Amino acid sequence: MCGNGLRCVALWLVKNGEAQVGKDFVVDTAVGPRRCCVRADGVECDMGQAGSISTTSGEPWKKKTLYGASRVAITT
Repeated sequence: MCGNGLRCVALWLVKNGEAQVGKDFVVDTAVGPRRCCVRADGVECDMGQAGSISTTSGEPWKKKTLYGASRVAITT
């Protein structure tokens, strides 16, 4: 699951009374449990460690490691 999708699920859970604003909760995903928290100023989900991707085009960027934050937040 992508981070945007997980944040949408987290917000949906709060809006439907399955989780509470300001309290951490866990969403089970295909790649394991992910901690989320919906606050008044945004949604935060712990996506874990960033991975790497490969391409088959033969270009110089054939394999690059993607570096990023382990936590991502958006405002709602």
